Amino acid sequence: MKTNEIIKGQFYSFKIRGRKEKEKGILIEEGKEWILIKSLFTDYVIDGFKIINKKYV
Repeated sequence: MKTNEIIKGQFYSFKIRGRKEKEKGILIEEGKEWILIKSLFTDYVIDGFKIINKKYV
């Protein structure tokens, strides 16, 4: 396994440029430019899914 490889179903935290707190969640899917995670760590998230643009990670 490569050191920068991410695995579906695993829990990750992503440091996003310009944000103080990391985005945390379970990896659902990954594309060339984005990452989809399932996250239930805040009260205001309704469906719990977040899309993260890789250029800000």
